[in-house]
Amino acid sequence: MSSTFNESFTIKGEQLLKKIKELIEEGNVRKITIHDKAGKEVMTFKRMAPETAEFQVVFSDYRSVNGVQLPFHWVQTVASVLDETFDVTSYEINPANIAEKFLQPKQMMRMKKPEIQ
Repeated sequence: MSSTFNESFTIKGEQLLKKIKELIEEGNVRKITIHDKAGKEVMTFKRMAPETAEFQVVFSDYRSVNGVQLPFHWVQTVASVLDETFDVTSYEINPANIAEKFLQPKQMMRMKKPEIQ
């Protein structure tokens, strides 16, 4: 859940650059707007969201498969938003033809970028 917080400062011109650097170093500022004494907007700096996000995978529904407990369900979230849900129907442990499965590796590619709110 995201929230918006606005804060205003009245500072002298020589302190302006120092304050902007301070706000950016805090890391949670998305937009800085500078107004003149009359309240007219002089300039705005917008900071784009980073291209990284926290991924979390939660495994559940563990079952015994040949004496090994394996998850049959897991959920992946990106930036605390549900991204994917997986349900496994079966596992094949140490198959006889395992070498054949690695001859032509399958390529998996995400087709859309997760939306970050």
